[in-house]
Amino acid sequence: QADIGGPLVCGSATHYAITTIAEPTYSIQATDHTVLADISTNNITLTLPDAALSAGRLLNIKVIHSKKYTIKTNILTIDTAGGTIDLFDNITLKMNTSSRTLQSDGKNWWIIGSKGS
Repeated sequence: QADIGGPLVCGSATHYAITTIAEPTYSIQATDHTVLADISTNNITLTLPDAALSAGRLLNIKVIHSKKYTIKTNILTIDTAGGTIDLFDNITLKMNTSSRTLQSDGKNWWIIGSKGS
């Protein structure tokens, strides 16, 4: 972790970690930025870190499926270890290619962007 103390100017591309998961449960890791949840064979429960320990953190979460023409199969449930997600205890994504961008305000997680259901 670095505390810059002012604007950060980057003269080239930025790169963020992307992780693909398929196991039934997964807890977001410190290095995760984008998580692709493959619901081809399992329902998945993904747990966000405590919002109080994640102030300002952005996470991208997207549902994928190995059969690209399959629209609805298993579901992804997103839980949190602390706080809420847009005032709910958890949210679910039910369709292939659905996604959510979440950000913590230090108390709760908020949906900043979304696609699909």
